[in-house]
Amino acid sequence: MNFLKMESNPLLSIAVPTFNRAKFLEKLLNCIAPQVKEYKGLVEICISNNGSSDKTQEVIRSFQDKYPGIIKYNKNEKNLGFDKNLLKVIEITKGQFIWFLGDDDSIVADGLEQVVGFIKGYCDKNTGLINIGHGSHFINEKTKQIVIDFDTVKKSEPAVQNLELKDIIGIRLDNTFISTLILNGIFVRKVLKDEKEVIEKATGNHYIHAFLYQLMLLKYPKLKVTRFNKKIVDVDLSYYKFFLEDKFMLYYISRNRLSDVLLSCKQINDYYRIIIINEKKKFRIGYIREMVGMKAFGNFNYFSFLGCIKLFFNQAKFTDALIFAIIFLILHLTPAFFLRFLYKCFIKIKYKEKWHDIWMHIVVVNSEMSKGSERLIR
Repeated sequence: MNFLKMESNPLLSIAVPTFNRAKFLEKLLNCIAPQVKEYKGLVEICISNNGSSDKTQEVIRSFQDKYPGIIKYNKNEKNLGFDKNLLKVIEITKGQFIWFLGDDDSIVADGLEQVVGFIKGYCDKNTGLINIGHGSHFINEKTKQIVIDFDTVKKSEPAVQNLELKDIIGIRLDNTFISTLILNGIFVRKVLKDEKEVIEKATGNHYIHAFLYQLMLLKYPKLKVTRFNKKIVDVDLSYYKFFLEDKFMLYYISRNRLSDVLLSCKQINDYYRIIIINEKKKFRIGYIREMVGMKAFGNFNYFSFLGCIKLFFNQAKFTDALIFAIIFLILHLTPAFFLRFLYKCFIKIKYKEKWHDIWMHIVVVNSEMSKGSERLIR
């Protein structure tokens, strides 16, 4: 792939948007900086600090001193929101490819070596998106033991897989995990330059990274999508305190808004329009499933009972708002143990012999992840 060797810019930019997570960022940089050092000139780290009030800047400066020439840094004077901060970090990248990494994520010991090797061996100027595998886990605070959550690598499938746009179009939860996305930097920058009005409509919904690659692939349909079926990202899952209002905004409102923006794009055709519309139909049941799961596992948290109902009717379509409000009231009155029993029976019936592993996954996600005090949306 000669173009990768001829370009004067780095092959890869690791783009990290961050806000008030100095401890997590330090852990991430301890993981990736030594790996990037081995590829100086070929790989760069780009960080955008979204107006943090903790020791984020001190952490970044210390790593710049320790690893000179590999870390580029931007600091916003105030918090611009996640989406605009991610756009800021893209602005300081120069790489032919951009790998987004969450500030609280990590990669395996030879992760960068594997990614660089993959790009050199299987990618070219027409590679638009690389999706990489990841695993995640919780560390039990009492026992300090690792509790495995899940691993997206499918061992029975090849390491290199070519995907089609129809397989990833739409703002789905399985294609919005930021740290698994490596985008063609050249085409992303073209999109940012040419589609400012559309991108402005999409900001403020927490999924701008997923929106960008979908807009890029719609605008340049000849770009290729490749999956690297290896565990590269290793996520020590954070403990969040989930609130119904937050999940409503993330899982229903934000995805609906971004889908509507995609549907309004001049680049979309009838074939992809139908796919996105069908995905939109799943948002309602997805949020209902979240509410049921939260109540069943004792995490039925909300800021205001009446405020939650008001939010439904202010933000959702009337029919959806009415359904959400009725289910919210029913769940409020239903004992959690009874819902958990029904939930388990449903999993047994649906997944049959595979039910146990799936049930344990659900138990871990709902029982472990929500023990924290930090909100999902910050």
